[in-house]
Amino acid sequence: MRPHSGTGTGLVVVALTATIAALVFPVWSYADRAGTPPARLAAGSAPTRCGPLSAADRDFVVRVRLAGLWALPAAQQAAGRAPSRAVEAAGRHLVTDHTYLGVRVRDVAARLRPALPSQPTAEQRIWLDRLTEAQGRTYEEVFVTVPRREHGTLFSVAAGSGPPPATPSSGRSPTTPYDSSWRT
Repeated sequence: MRPHSGTGTGLVVVALTATIAALVFPVWSYADRAGTPPARLAAGSAPTRCGPLSAADRDFVVRVRLAGLWALPAAQQAAGRAPSRAVEAAGRHLVTDHTYLGVRVRDVAARLRPALPSQPTAEQRIWLDRLTEAQGRTYEEVFVTVPRREHGTLFSVAAGSGPPPATPSSGRSPTTPYDSSWRT
């Protein structure tokens, strides 16, 4: 039996420490850093009881909500009618995750007051319709391709390297896919 090296525990401790540091270090502290003018930080910010909520923060909360408005029904559908056990299991997993995320984003919105959409965008409804119409292997391909692209776009936005923000009122989805061949 190999002795326990502690590497895994060390990584967990480092990850937790980094997470706590990121949560404790407030956004306003960036105002005195070179290259981050206070006006840029304040642009579009709204005061909340939890601190300033930037336009990028509001955009991200809206994007997460929009993702849940179509991904949860898609996952529920996959869990119930998937042509394979793998897609069914993925659907169940995504139902659990998107249900939890939906509760969290609504909780954040209740505290910070950004306006949240209540319906998927027209483009997202097209994705759901396409999924509903698909059968067999095509169903699996659509179920895997669309969420992968859209989640990837959302993760890019979260990392600060995604597409420029789009507002829900602009009529275009804030999560634009990399290619449109799988759409309508």
